[in-house]
Amino acid sequence: MKWKKERILTSEEYITYISTHCEHITLEEPYKSAFYAGIKKAIMENDDKIVIIDTIPLYLVQKPQ
Repeated sequence: MKWKKERILTSEEYITYISTHCEHITLEEPYKSAFYAGIKKAIMENDDKIVIIDTIPLYLVQKPQ
């Protein structure tokens, strides 16, 4: 079973969200700041919103009796 969810984030919310991903945590300066500034600029140029459409797989299991 799959569950679909749509989230709309501002540039600040999106940067906060991606800051939790290991690929971005390990970026070193000055690359990290430049990367986030580029993302913020792109989102700001598009009404300060980004739409994320997630497909989340749901696995249903039953506890053994």
